[in-house]
Amino acid sequence: MNTHDSSLGDGTGGGRPTAEEIQRFLAEHVSGMAGLPVGQVDVSAPIASFGIDSVHAIELVVTMEEWLGIPLPDNLPWSHPTIEMIAKELGTGEPPSEMSA
Repeated sequence: MNTHDSSLGDGTGGGRPTAEEIQRFLAEHVSGMAGLPVGQVDVSAPIASFGIDSVHAIELVVTMEEWLGIPLPDNLPWSHPTIEMIAKELGTGEPPSEMSA
């Protein structure tokens, strides 16, 4: 199904990944999209600063939805513009606060 490490969320409460796991998942995906080594992805920098456009941002949201098994707002990368902010929001175990359609 997916070639990415789906075991990241294993072992956490309810199977939901932690903020650290989400941050690592996002950094790996952004590095792949940007063509950079994962070590060069600053999680506190805006995702757009890596050349991630709206098409890539939607792709990232869809990938996260599949991995987490929950619906996410399409505007997540814009309402939470850094990997760190997205990870903190999703790592709470609660649905994202920006769920407006």
